[in-house]
Amino acid sequence: HRGRRHTCSSSLGPLRFRCATDFFASFGAPKQTIKCKAYVKSCNHLFRSYKHVQELRLSFGVEGVSHVAVFEFVNELGFVVRQSLAIEECVVFTAVFDREAAPSVLTVRPKELSRLVEPIPSAGELSLLCYDGAVQFGSFEAPSTDGSSAGGLASLVTILSNEFDDYVFGGADDGSDRVRVNFAMKEFKAFLGFCDAAQREQLSIFFSVSGAPVQFAADAGAD
Repeated sequence: HRGRRHTCSSSLGPLRFRCATDFFASFGAPKQTIKCKAYVKSCNHLFRSYKHVQELRLSFGVEGVSHVAVFEFVNELGFVVRQSLAIEECVVFTAVFDREAAPSVLTVRPKELSRLVEPIPSAGELSLLCYDGAVQFGSFEAPSTDGSSAGGLASLVTILSNEFDDYVFGGADDGSDRVRVNFAMKEFKAFLGFCDAAQREQLSIFFSVSGAPVQFAADAGAD
């Protein structure tokens, strides 16, 4: 994005990555804002196909009548493999959430959080039950459409508030002393992987009430 120091990558869900331009080895600002989408399976195939990659270059252009994202993988010997993915212009919808207005936040080191969720079986969703003094992490399975499974919590880990780097619980609007928030396990683990790769020291989770958006921020205090 020309005129801004960040690039953003957002899934169809509420997960959104925001990278300062100095995160990259080099960055050339485009002439205009680029909002596009590509198939996730195609991107996953690219990143899983090549080994010993030392450098990745990403650019946007036009081939024939198609707009493309060009990925160039450079290995340790200097060989370059070039792949082009067709992209479509799109309107990006993101959840509106003001972190400054969030009544509750917990801050923890990403590596500690990774170790915390590691023993939790892979499930569709991760559930956080937050209340004054502690947070319960649990795996949550939604009920099956055919009625073969009623769903519900599969495992549960309770962490006291003093074990976090910071924990503020503001309660719920309805006067309840507990707030439960659920989000996709895969997206959560993907964000933890990003924090590890980017060597982020802290991960903050901002939330308000059940059913409202949840915002994850790496090194929120350094923004």
